[in-house]
Amino acid sequence: MPSRFINIFLGVPYAKPPVYERRFKPPEDPGVGWDSGIRYWDAAYYRDACPQELWHIGDKYQYPRNTSEDCLHLNIFAPNLTDRSENKNKDYPVFVFVQGDDYKLGDSKLYPGHIVAKKEVLVVTFNYRLGALGFMSTLDSSSPGNYGLMDLIHVLKFVRNNIAEFGGDPNKVTLAGSGSGAAMVSLMLVSPHAWYNNKQLFHQAILMSGSDLCEWSTVDTVWNADAMTYSRDLGRQVGCDADYGLSNHELVECLRDRHYDEIVNASATVYKRYGSLAGPFAPVVDGDLLPKSPKVLREEGEFLKVKIMAGLTRDEGAYYAKNSTRDIIGLNIEEGLDQDTFREILYKMVQSRLEIRNVHEVVGAMEFEYTFWSKPDNKTAVRQNLIDLWSDQVYGWCLDATLKYHALCDAPNDECQPVWMYEFNHRSEYELIDQWMGVPHGKDVAYLFGTPFINETLGNITGLVPDQWDWTYLDRNISEFMQDMWANFTKYSMPTTDWTRNVTWYPFHQYNLSYLHITEFSYMDINYRQSHYAFWREYYPSISSRMPITTTPQPTPHPLVNYQIATWALVGAALITIFIIAALAITLWRKGKSSMMDDEW
Repeated sequence: MPSRFINIFLGVPYAKPPVYERRFKPPEDPGVGWDSGIRYWDAAYYRDACPQELWHIGDKYQYPRNTSEDCLHLNIFAPNLTDRSENKNKDYPVFVFVQGDDYKLGDSKLYPGHIVAKKEVLVVTFNYRLGALGFMSTLDSSSPGNYGLMDLIHVLKFVRNNIAEFGGDPNKVTLAGSGSGAAMVSLMLVSPHAWYNNKQLFHQAILMSGSDLCEWSTVDTVWNADAMTYSRDLGRQVGCDADYGLSNHELVECLRDRHYDEIVNASATVYKRYGSLAGPFAPVVDGDLLPKSPKVLREEGEFLKVKIMAGLTRDEGAYYAKNSTRDIIGLNIEEGLDQDTFREILYKMVQSRLEIRNVHEVVGAMEFEYTFWSKPDNKTAVRQNLIDLWSDQVYGWCLDATLKYHALCDAPNDECQPVWMYEFNHRSEYELIDQWMGVPHGKDVAYLFGTPFINETLGNITGLVPDQWDWTYLDRNISEFMQDMWANFTKYSMPTTDWTRNVTWYPFHQYNLSYLHITEFSYMDINYRQSHYAFWREYYPSISSRMPITTTPQPTPHPLVNYQIATWALVGAALITIFIIAALAITLWRKGKSSMMDDEW
């Protein structure tokens, strides 16, 4: 990798600390910086991460990491303007990266941008509000939610207004993200707030393992996984019990009085509802940032027509497969999986995720779709089928659908822009995770940010602990290859140029659905997992119907009156019948008696 100097500005505030009365509210301008006359800021160190259960990612730091609500800071990694005289007046294209892990974990410190910045792009990373503090919604003005998305918009406005001071071009901004960060980027594509002063806040996008159409990208407010329910559950956990008559406004005011650690710890015990992969705290359709559901907005053509790069790792669902089998049936699948156990997992997955009328039909369809029919008893193949099932259901089909909206769009005046798709399929020789997990979620991000180039010396400087310390030449080669393509897209709006290692990455075209297979010998292929994606997009929804929500029945007096009338009518008829029979009996008895008297005379 070529050597050059990078100017680094860490911990730059882009909004006021969202504390006290500013908690559960949109971000406000910081009051320091270019617009306030205060032009001095110590940008030599990272500021605190936003509140979260930091123990989940604590093993990635060499030193203890602090959290604080005063966390709305960004970091800028800019190519040095003085080390090459011909570039002194050059404005560098901007690469803004949104980190994300289920909307509840993340720290910009984990994504040092200096290695990518060597490719002559200006890199911006940032922290945003997470979990309940970032996404709790009462579905009204008390707490509309989407604060994490609002923070992202505020970062983009900061870039628009100030990035030129750091040598960046505000008119050439690429917005990229991974996981839930990619979903946030994709949600920006359908949000009217992607515009600011009649100008786009970003001009192209990169989606790494996430999109706005993924089931987990927004909270399901239609069925029983209701954002309001989650908010009230959170309130009960910290003593703001809405069951005792608290209004939404009073609930939010009560939560503002709690320490953020209480809220973070309590939110860990607010669980997702059946029928939802999202939540409990994630973006919601609020009528403003998201006027309608992403699916409806896309069907109506209401999305930015910009160039997009997007893709997946080969085994996105490996962690889901590992964790779900452990949690559902207490099984370690390191030795493989037999078909009967696979079927048992499917039954419990379906029963725990959704209340479905036709459980047997759904499980049968899933088993048929994900059976290795040439060797159905091959335990290794059955385990891989479980990984593929999770990969396709959680990440794959929805990203594919998003790309097709852009690739197949019918906008007038040639507004449609090309898109590119990739599959990352490189596993390091020294990889520490289980061999059977292959190339799981997030591995492409590690190679993008140059983790194979972080040795112990650089680790001591950054304070980070990479997934592994030993890397091969091939690992570094793949890492630099990815950086070249992502930087090319940021600079030239296409991932490969004539000098990119003799590889041409063709767009994802409607007639062949091309994608780049990123590995030791990268190559183009077509129709990535299309039959499986069609299963989740078309067939699965048609056979999996949710049970109606059970409610307390209301009194229905009219049918009851009818039943009473009918009952009394029957009683009356019976009495009349008895009366007639009695009358006939008496008449017959009298006639009989009269006849006997005549005989005697």
